Amino acid sequence: VSWFSVRNSKINHLVKSEPTLIAFKGELMLKTMQKERITVDEVYAVLRANGISALSDASAVVLETDGSMTVLS
Repeated sequence: VSWFSVRNSKINHLVKSEPTLIAFKGELMLKTMQKERITVDEVYAVLRANGISALSDASAVVLETDGSMTVLS
């Protein structure tokens, strides 16, 4: 797959992904979450794991290309 993606831009676009904004300034991006199949419970679990008790206390939550989520405060 890597070999093809390097040589063909259409395949590269299908295979490669970019980080996706899941929440911003205390608001969940519900359509994006649905598209990425992320639940509200998963977002709050990541917040709790990062020591944040309220969504409004996080600047943003980002879904990384490897499937993990990063909380920016």
